[in-house]
Amino acid sequence: MDTCGFFARSPEVFSAVAACLFADERADLSGVRLACHDGLFSRLPLRSQQALQSVRQRLARFFGAVTPLAAPLPDVDDIYLAFRQIQGYEAWQAQGETIERYGLQLGPDVRERFFWGKAVTRAQFDAACQQRVRFAAWWDAQLGDAVLVMPTVPDGAPLLTAQAEEIEAVRRLSHDLLLISVMTQRPQVTLPVAQTGGLPLGISFLGPRGSDRLLVELAAAFMQGDRNEQ
Repeated sequence: MDTCGFFARSPEVFSAVAACLFADERADLSGVRLACHDGLFSRLPLRSQQALQSVRQRLARFFGAVTPLAAPLPDVDDIYLAFRQIQGYEAWQAQGETIERYGLQLGPDVRERFFWGKAVTRAQFDAACQQRVRFAAWWDAQLGDAVLVMPTVPDGAPLLTAQAEEIEAVRRLSHDLLLISVMTQRPQVTLPVAQTGGLPLGISFLGPRGSDRLLVELAAAFMQGDRNEQ
């Protein structure tokens, strides 16, 4: 389920890279509709909610009203398990033989996740794939062709002094957010436009399938306008 992406320090460079990678024409942003679901933001620490609230307000000034989605979110534990089963099964199918043949020495947490994936059966994998189809259909019904405004991750990156339990908690909530793009096959771009505790914090645009160029142009337009406003 992994795919490559790209980073840039400025919106101008980000747009230039996108122009090289995507053959479609520059996107028309005049008809873009934004939507959000407060259930995604309410799971964040309070300081992150507050940091992103001002970004949401600036987005509304730039692009017009952001439509709230009211339907209850799908069960996070069910879709997280499906995500892990698909990811773990595919990872073991791709790398398991090499790991066992050569006795690769892996870090304890990495080794645990690989061998967890080894235990996933084909039946569990197939059931998880069906869960993914239902999850994608739910988001399709809610969003249509709208762009979802959502948190990228729950908080700033854990510090080097963070305990393992804290890191795991951040990883789990991060997965709950990041898997939406993965499990719906929708492109996502993150904008590093906020801070919490002195650390960068991003907000994301999640677009319809095939809208990669549109998301890049949308992000660049906001970043440039936000920079000029400040």
